[in-house]
Amino acid sequence: MPARFSDPDEASLHLEIITAKIFDFYDDLYLHTQDVLGKRRNLNELSEDAQDLLVIASLRTVELNDFLNAGMEEARCSLDTWMASFAAVTQTPSNRLSHISTQVFYFCVWIWSQTWRDATATLVDRYVPQFEYFTGLCEQYVESHIANTPLRSESMARGKLDGTGTPDTPPAFSLGSGVITCLIAIVEKCRTSSIRRRCISTLRKINLQGLSDTAYLATYLTAIVEYEEQSAMLLGTYGDTKVDFQVSEIPEAARFLEVGMAPAHHSNNFDFYKSDQVSFVYVTHGSGGDTDELLVGEQIVGVSRTAISAVGLEQR
Repeated sequence: MPARFSDPDEASLHLEIITAKIFDFYDDLYLHTQDVLGKRRNLNELSEDAQDLLVIASLRTVELNDFLNAGMEEARCSLDTWMASFAAVTQTPSNRLSHISTQVFYFCVWIWSQTWRDATATLVDRYVPQFEYFTGLCEQYVESHIANTPLRSESMARGKLDGTGTPDTPPAFSLGSGVITCLIAIVEKCRTSSIRRRCISTLRKINLQGLSDTAYLATYLTAIVEYEEQSAMLLGTYGDTKVDFQVSEIPEAARFLEVGMAPAHHSNNFDFYKSDQVSFVYVTHGSGGDTDELLVGEQIVGVSRTAISAVGLEQR
């Protein structure tokens, strides 16, 4: 790896190579955890998605051998080395969007690997400054695309005036940028209400036509936020009208340890996002935030394209 990259494109290429190696290593971590967990618990009684999330949650605390510990250190060092080389790349008007998307891509890989071994969901709160920074970068990226597409920019402006604003970026403009992945990761991990709302608002501006549905994803993310904040209100003394939470106000017992849409793999059903319901599975600690007990649950939420309503909740 060069001591400094010449431009964001070169940096992105090296980051893709590093990321591929990290994914390969993560497979080793996952299989190790799955083997250990399978000896403690009957995984066959769970759905494929529930099994997957339970393994990922268990990976946080499973005992690792020397090979896996060394692999984790190597993964993190490779990202640190990459960032040192990228820090010398100056952002210019001509490379602004590629510079932003490269940063966002890096953050997605970095925050994922940094939190593999967080024993609790509250440990991620140390990254609130990074969540806020990258939320801002995603906003800049999306707004720049809207501003640089005149007809769409005018449409968004009209929508803001009459309340009918719809996703109006160019279709699939965000492919490869990491923006959508970044927005989802921040909502799932950051418990600051204002940051979460900004991410969901930005997502709603993105045209996912032919790939997914903005309302479908926004429903999923909104449901996560509402579930955790409502749980925090039940556990705390905030009353039932509080709408703006800081991370310290969402206790471990109110948080998802892991959460993901289900099914995670849609096989040949490419129109899954047109459904009027979105389902997600999650893993939480036992009652009172017991870190020795992991519970798996599933929630189904109606997608009205304007509002959401929970229609089912099951825990095992």
